[in-house]
Amino acid sequence: MDDTRRAILRWMTGVMEAQGWSAGAWARLAEVTPTNITRFLRDPARGSVPSAETLGRLARVAGSEPRFLDDAAYPAVARVPLLSVEQVRDFLDLGRRAGEAFIAAALT
Repeated sequence: MDDTRRAILRWMTGVMEAQGWSAGAWARLAEVTPTNITRFLRDPARGSVPSAETLGRLARVAGSEPRFLDDAAYPAVARVPLLSVEQVRDFLDLGRRAGEAFIAAALT
């Protein structure tokens, strides 16, 4: 089985286990045909991979998406707030703890 299929399978089975969903329940929530999921789960090495649209609908309902990239080779993206010049000046005047709180607030 190739890495793409493995990533989709790992994600799908992980979501169903974590949420306690069957393939049919997840499909109903995502408004897709259950066979789009079950066909792949029955034979992940050779079964039909769900379309990008189906994967997108499943991801929206699940609140997560398949992870295709290896974390060691491609670390997760970090969020960095964009600050105004005034905010940068304020930040530079803060100590470490206050600075961390300032950045946390800027991220929200």
